[in-house]
Amino acid sequence: MDAVVILGGSLTCMAAVVALVVVSVVAGRRRERERREALHRWVAAHGWTIVPNPAVDWSERLPGRNRRGVTLALTGALWGRRASVADYSHTVTTSTTTSDGQGGTTHGTQSTTHHYTVLVVHLDRPSPYLGIQPRGTLSKWGRALFGTGTALGHEQFDKHFQVVGEPGASPYPLSAALLAAHVAGAVPVWTLQGTDLLAMTTGRLRDPETIPQLLGPLYRVADLLAGRVAAAGPAGLPGNPPAADPLWSPGTPPTAGTTWPPGNPPAAGTMWHPGNPPGSGPAGLPGNPPAADPL
Repeated sequence: MDAVVILGGSLTCMAAVVALVVVSVVAGRRRERERREALHRWVAAHGWTIVPNPAVDWSERLPGRNRRGVTLALTGALWGRRASVADYSHTVTTSTTTSDGQGGTTHGTQSTTHHYTVLVVHLDRPSPYLGIQPRGTLSKWGRALFGTGTALGHEQFDKHFQVVGEPGASPYPLSAALLAAHVAGAVPVWTLQGTDLLAMTTGRLRDPETIPQLLGPLYRVADLLAGRVAAAGPAGLPGNPPAADPLWSPGTPPTAGTTWPPGNPPAAGTMWHPGNPPGSGPAGLPGNPPAADPL
């Protein structure tokens, strides 16, 4: 009788686990469908395009280097440049060893999928591979122990970051303003190859309305590489306007004292697009200037 009760309890638990897995899968598919519908609505409203499984070479510069990892890409014009935002994932499989409770071991594998949002700003001139990445722990120890000097002459930058690729062959100089922006945490780490300036964040893109905010710091890198820097100094992150230096759109300098980073309410500054100077009214993304809800 006890065996029957135990067996019945085990079957009930297994059924409950299966039911939870099914509910989780169904809910996940629904969330993904709703997410994609939101992305399609956003690109339609802002004149962008959305391409499933695009043919890109960004995966070579991403964790895992999964050639099929870019499953969705949104591309369009923003602040005078073309940009892309994409889903990327790769799976890591590790070996596991567990005790079987009888003095032996059981071997198996465990897989974990990592998701990223890839951010790309497309520049005008191609460049050989170039980038600024965090300095690894071993590299930091080497500098501390052996006093290996600075790479670019900026002590704080060289302490925490390193240049990868071919800076001498690139048409884009690594200016002092760019190095200072990295030290201040105002820009992301990035790589550049061809005309694609790339950075990434962890997790999938959930809310397409955050696209300008996500891209803002990478646009700052693009401006610093191209020498398009506001006279007042380096700009801050979107949504966090600096007191003395606005985040400005390429090609047209801002008027003194004006700030309009993405996410900044119109009362504190007007977000504008090239060709629509401050004072003539707020403008949104190219071809779709909203009347009452500027970016």
